[in-house]
Amino acid sequence: MEIGPYSIPPGVDVFPGLKYIMHDPQYWDSPGEFCPERFIDKDTGRAITNNPYYVPFEVIFQEHAMHALMARNQ
Repeated sequence: MEIGPYSIPPGVDVFPGLKYIMHDPQYWDSPGEFCPERFIDKDTGRAITNNPYYVPFEVIFQEHAMHALMARNQ
């Protein structure tokens, strides 16, 4: 698999830098500003989850928990 100029061998786990995804001005207006309402649909009041650049906090915490478990099992 190629990601930009990098060749990723099969079987290698890739963990993106979520800070850079969630703070990219190409995808978010005022990315450095705390604005949770940007993730809420104004009509329904429900979370907008179909944006590929939206990463909910529970995903971040699950990844952290997975890394902690892996580190303990080393």
